[in-house]
Amino acid sequence: DGVIEEHALKIQNNSTLNLGTAGANRVFTIQVGGNKEAILQNASPGPAVLNISLDTTVTIVKARYGIWAYNGTNTVNNAGTINISGTLQDGIRIDTGSFTNEASGTVIITDPGDDGVNLSGTGSFTNNGALTISLPEGAGTGKNNILAETGSVFTNNAQISMLEGNDPRRIVVSGGEILNNKDAIMDLGNGRFRNEVGGTFTNNGLVVSSFLASGSPAAAVFGTADAGTSTNNAFYNYNDDGSLDFGGGTGIVNNGVNINSDADMTVNAASSCSVNLGIATAYDWFDDSGNNNPVGSNDAAGDISFSNDVFSPAASHPIFTVYGTGVEYTIENLDGDCIDI
Repeated sequence: DGVIEEHALKIQNNSTLNLGTAGANRVFTIQVGGNKEAILQNASPGPAVLNISLDTTVTIVKARYGIWAYNGTNTVNNAGTINISGTLQDGIRIDTGSFTNEASGTVIITDPGDDGVNLSGTGSFTNNGALTISLPEGAGTGKNNILAETGSVFTNNAQISMLEGNDPRRIVVSGGEILNNKDAIMDLGNGRFRNEVGGTFTNNGLVVSSFLASGSPAAAVFGTADAGTSTNNAFYNYNDDGSLDFGGGTGIVNNGVNINSDADMTVNAASSCSVNLGIATAYDWFDDSGNNNPVGSNDAAGDISFSNDVFSPAASHPIFTVYGTGVEYTIENLDGDCIDI
């Protein structure tokens, strides 16, 4: 602890730093004065490894960059809790190497001076836990909750929450790639998504936005410009006009559904036990929001044939997936072996 005028932690070539051990409940607080980093990794060429263990908390309250990894094979593995606030530049910047937030990991970034997470060069970030990023409301252009530049990859396998920031630029793909995978949630808060400079965004999970535009038509969750490509293969929850495009861009591919649309979420089985759910990602389905009673699984084309004797006779039946009541279909006019008579 304390204020210093040098990088607080510097991890270099062929070195590994392990912070904490599971069960020890260690807390590390870093405050750096001047134009220095709280944690700097410079593998050159590497490896340089930082492991933050389960039951360990790292709190960064002042620095230029909270965590900056560049030059060589850098690796950050977080199984604990990282709190970063008030940085002059990015909360986390990965130029080369990888950052993995493990299933037990929590990363909270608050009020960075620039981007929350900035991936540049060949940097990668994989979220398997909880990631929350809050920029100042109305942050200027060029300040993003997540930025993926050319050559970088951001992968979400769990939960991301954007609490505040620049409304049209909560997440920006600037030539890089962002994946929201099956079972994952990307919550943009009251903001939107921007894809530009040939970037690629693929949603196989759930994207949520509560953005409400003044005037009509409203700007949408997915915005694409400059030859970027955005593909929705699963679910999005968008409270405005339900459009998938804004700003005159092209490159939108919608193979999924808007869960606020009755037309998308009500499916007529036409006296059969098979339907198409209108999505292009395989999911398991249940007749209860707690996922206790399986009824079948759809394939990558969206087709599902319900299992035998899983529904009682009724005019309509709700089905749910891993998102519980967050994604609910109504299946009407079922008839056949799937009905338990």
